[in-house]
Amino acid sequence: MKQNTHCLLCGVGVRGVLALTPTPIANNLEEPGSPPSGVTYPLDLHLCGGCGHLQLGVSVDPELLFRNYTYVSPPGMREHWAQHAGHCIPRFSLREGDPVVEAGSNNGDLLREYRDRGMRVLGFEPAAEIATISRCRSIATEPEFFTLQNALRVAARYGLAGKAKMVLANNVFAHMLDLRDFMRAVDVFLAPDGVFIFEVHDRRTLVEQGDWPSIYHEHVHYWALAPALSFFDSLGMHVFDVQSIPTHNGSLRIFVQRKGGARKRTEAIALFVAREEEDGLFDSATYAALHERIERTRYEFQQLFDALIWGPINAGGVAPKVAVLGCPAKLTTMAYHFGLKASDVAYVVDDAPTKIGKLTPGLRWPIQSFDALADDPPGIAVVGAFNYAVALIDRTKRLYAERGRALPVFLNPYPAPHVVK
Repeated sequence: MKQNTHCLLCGVGVRGVLALTPTPIANNLEEPGSPPSGVTYPLDLHLCGGCGHLQLGVSVDPELLFRNYTYVSPPGMREHWAQHAGHCIPRFSLREGDPVVEAGSNNGDLLREYRDRGMRVLGFEPAAEIATISRCRSIATEPEFFTLQNALRVAARYGLAGKAKMVLANNVFAHMLDLRDFMRAVDVFLAPDGVFIFEVHDRRTLVEQGDWPSIYHEHVHYWALAPALSFFDSLGMHVFDVQSIPTHNGSLRIFVQRKGGARKRTEAIALFVAREEEDGLFDSATYAALHERIERTRYEFQQLFDALIWGPINAGGVAPKVAVLGCPAKLTTMAYHFGLKASDVAYVVDDAPTKIGKLTPGLRWPIQSFDALADDPPGIAVVGAFNYAVALIDRTKRLYAERGRALPVFLNPYPAPHVVK
């Protein structure tokens, strides 16, 4: 664990603006029969007094975060990845055989879209198990972190130094502790006229929608456009466009080229920056208000959860069994800050083969396949993957109709705790 006392972009001092309950590493699932680690890390956000960047107050060793990573790109993202390739290939005039490199390529879903359109693709994915999945799909994947040292070695082996028309980093640029080393690795691959494109959560989503469960230790950075502009400028790079995209409740897609590149900056840049200022993304008072909102949500969840548990008991029955629908990383943040205990939940269901059969971090709730809902029906189903609340609830209803089961009470914690009819 490292204390981040200064801004990771500009080096100016930072100040704490939001504190959540310390948690284990959100995606480090535990094995049945293994001893509980009991290790938690502070989960605080600090705001830069210079460029306005928002970051974690402490960062955890990337080896602990990502070598045994379990998240894989869900099927629901496939349309998004297809749209990514369908938009960027013609916009930047890529031709068959042009190299495309992705940092944090996961299971290769995005690179597959580029490969199937004729590009030469290469991914970096430090999670060995997930890198193997990508390789089995015939996508060249290095099971390494995207660092300068690894980039130099791999670029020489593949003959790709200075050749990549596009370097991609989707939902990974928020994870990097040493962003300057990361960008040196980009520089190794990027062609003189190449484009670096990355997608990250939009900090405005955190503030406007109260998406605080997306705060966990993988997410070192909470990006807004204005700090990104000054950061890339300091590296001799130029942000020339930005798009708002719907993934993860709201994300930014940012386009970067070398300074002096031919692409003109779009009008969207100035509009985004002005809106960020208007929304108070760089003001401490904004995060004080967010903290109050989070604490109100915590109180409302505890009241509603207790009522659902104690209602049947007070009526002379027994406490209903509780299951959780979906096991995203944000479930760890939410469960710990809501004060849930190991005994509160019987099991969690998920579709990811890398998660089924394991235990959630710290609380050690068993993760089972979706069919467990019918085989061992709960009285209460808490939506854990609330990005997919509608789909998860509809799927559960269909399953129960097929099996002739009585429906559980559906409790969705987000954006405010409520029972879904």
